Amino acid sequence: MWKKTCLLVVMAVLGCAALIPGQTVESMLDQAKKQYHAGAYQKSIDLLLEVLSAISKEMPLQISRLCLCERVDGHRDYQAKPDFTLTDGEPFLLYFEVEGFNTLKDGDKYWVSLAQDARVIDQEGKSVFDQKNWVVLKNNYDSPIVPVYFTNRLTGMNRGSFTVTITVKDEYKKQNIEKVFDFTVQ
Repeated sequence: MWKKTCLLVVMAVLGCAALIPGQTVESMLDQAKKQYHAGAYQKSIDLLLEVLSAISKEMPLQISRLCLCERVDGHRDYQAKPDFTLTDGEPFLLYFEVEGFNTLKDGDKYWVSLAQDARVIDQEGKSVFDQKNWVVLKNNYDSPIVPVYFTNRLTGMNRGSFTVTITVKDEYKKQNIEKVFDFTVQ
């Protein structure tokens, strides 16, 4: 039987918040540059995060950097396997990032609401794992965030060929993104 564990870790890199009315990306970049030259480095960083937020909000929801891994130690700190092949007894350890999701700003907090579904079927089309809302991220942060990375781990897999469907749902953006890929346990 499949055993599951999962880990979701969020990296505060950039986010998806709205510009203040009347501001443009260009005007905020100019303000950030002025703050930088004035030695107000934190204010400059905060403005740049808001710029990145505005740009990111326009992106479509997407899954990137999807790979099976030997290990995952953090955001973009992983050892990817050369392909989607596991040996018998080796855990399925998946890393992927999600970008282009919507973050809602409420006062000085940034809210994120993402959920991940996962489905694995064998070569005969039989479902061997199917979990809705397997990982749910509904939280607030002090600064905008993106990308987030997900790490999924499954153990106890039999030998064979499998198809995985990963679906990430963004409650605030009202969008879903799906990735389908195959892997083999030898």
